[in-house]
Amino acid sequence: MPTNLQEFKDDTGFERLTLDRFTPLLPRSEASSVLDLDANDLQVTPGVAVASGDSTSGALGADLTFDDVRPLFFGAAWKVLDQLIEFALEQGSVAPKQGRRYTITEKVKHAGSGSVPPVSPFGHHPDLWHRLACIYASTEELRNSLTHRRFTVDPHTSELRGTPRNQGGAVPKSLNQGEQTAFCQAAIGAAEVVIRGRTPTRRMDQLKWVLDQLASHHAQPLLGSSPAHPMIPVLRLRRVPGSSNELTLDTAAIRRSACVTYADATNFDLEVLLPDGRVLAAPLEDVPNGPVTFSIDALPDWIRWK
Repeated sequence: MPTNLQEFKDDTGFERLTLDRFTPLLPRSEASSVLDLDANDLQVTPGVAVASGDSTSGALGADLTFDDVRPLFFGAAWKVLDQLIEFALEQGSVAPKQGRRYTITEKVKHAGSGSVPPVSPFGHHPDLWHRLACIYASTEELRNSLTHRRFTVDPHTSELRGTPRNQGGAVPKSLNQGEQTAFCQAAIGAAEVVIRGRTPTRRMDQLKWVLDQLASHHAQPLLGSSPAHPMIPVLRLRRVPGSSNELTLDTAAIRRSACVTYADATNFDLEVLLPDGRVLAAPLEDVPNGPVTFSIDALPDWIRWK
């Protein structure tokens, strides 16, 4: 039972490693592209974009297909959310009804009723936290089928299906192929946000989109985010600090140049090269719009030394 952040990290370490390898929150691409804004020079390295949940995203062996291990990925993701809910209850000083440990039924009841206090930094994103708790509660019987009863993968659609708790009882809500990937991405994405203690725009927008794919399980309105493009172009420019070590960036112009060059890209990485060889880096979506001036001796929180 995780009582602090380090224990949550330790208790979910293997599951997070597995999910991040095969179903990362943000899609990855072997391709790269660098646009030198000063020289108007574009350098592109071709590569293959690997979609989350794709059977090519990691070698599974000649006789082992992705369908063979779908239940394992679902189980890993459910454990991560389960430990996250438990960690939140601990942090919120919600005591177990009996003894020192929470039962699954108890955790699911709290999650389904919206009474799990959000763990930091989700206190600033209660709408996302509520959806995470709901998808955890909604998939309880599917998890119970995997752990205690019969659990099947449809050979034609890859849909995950469980069995009723009792004969003639309600059939657990299934997960189609897209929802499985989204469920795993939501679990690893939420865990990373909690562990890092930060909510970068890029990651939170993708988490919103992933949760929208699970709307049939959390029954909340769509958040309306778009999926992230796998390739993240690098926008590079050179600047000389002023007499007080200040820099001014016309980020509105930078955005316009980026969007003209990359019509399909959803995110960009900005790099500012200084004469002494140091490099400042920032996700462009976190940079304020319009001309911004700052001192390199006291960096704002949206930019860092690379």
